[in-house]
Amino acid sequence: MPPVPKMTQETPPTQNEADKTRPYTFHGIELTSFGTQSAGECPFCGKAKKFYISVNTGQHQCKVCGVEGSAIGFLRTLWERSIAATTALDLAALA
Repeated sequence: MPPVPKMTQETPPTQNEADKTRPYTFHGIELTSFGTQSAGECPFCGKAKKFYISVNTGQHQCKVCGVEGSAIGFLRTLWERSIAATTALDLAALA
């Protein structure tokens, strides 16, 4: 049985971890694995290594701004904030 990594040891996510963290990494969050959690920069407040994701469940939580939930909730929050930030000029540029 391989040794369990220490909480301070930074390792890249394994294949099983990547499955639960894929919605986050797909949207540009670079993660560092710490055992059963991965950490990265919060996409909502911008604080580095304060956005934690459980590699077992895919649940996320930012220790600074308090955003938390599931991967689907994360995607919904990204979508809602992108719609809110879209201006008429942005839409005109797409036409």
